[in-house]
Amino acid sequence: MIKCIFFDLDNTVYPEKDYYISCYDIIAGMIDPQNKKDILLNIINIRETEGDQQVFNKIIEYYGVDNNYLPKFVDIYRSYEANISVYVDVLKFLEENHTERKFGILTNGGKKTQTNKLKCLSIEKYFDYIYITGEHLEKNYWKPHKSAFDLIITGTGYKPEELLYVGDSFEKDVIGAINAGIRAIKIDRTTRYKKLKHNNQVYWEINSFSQINQVINEVEN
Repeated sequence: MIKCIFFDLDNTVYPEKDYYISCYDIIAGMIDPQNKKDILLNIINIRETEGDQQVFNKIIEYYGVDNNYLPKFVDIYRSYEANISVYVDVLKFLEENHTERKFGILTNGGKKTQTNKLKCLSIEKYFDYIYITGEHLEKNYWKPHKSAFDLIITGTGYKPEELLYVGDSFEKDVIGAINAGIRAIKIDRTTRYKKLKHNNQVYWEINSFSQINQVINEVEN
């Protein structure tokens, strides 16, 4: 029986792009209010083509900004009250099912940033457990490392077979959960409902949180 469902946060519960664009918009205005739009587009391009590591260092160098701005940019990213919302299907699922089973969050990232995102989304009330890997583990032990999933096994006291994990990344979420003995669902809003296998272990692909109960019915019946 599935007793607890854990969810990834970014791009699973809400679209992460909405958060970082909101933060970058403020930062772009700090760099040059007159050219805010072009700077914002450039920051987004840097992140999406080169990754999120060292984004602020790169834009400081690119625009010749004083290095004293670096901690200010980082603080904005970690604590800005962004106007973001969960996916509609996610909110509906949480509202309709949170009294039936325990819910939890297991997300990679730093404690301050991920906690701020949950606050901005106003969804903490739906979750019995919240684990942010950056609060507990060195970065090389974040998802998909088994240590990240061991956090929810030891923290909740549930057996792996009593847990279900939902995330958007095959590598970090599906493989990570399977390697920890936890059933996994990959959310991909462009696909159709599928039952698949990885290393002879079953996992599911869904396009909406409305299909989670269908997976649970397959597991339990």
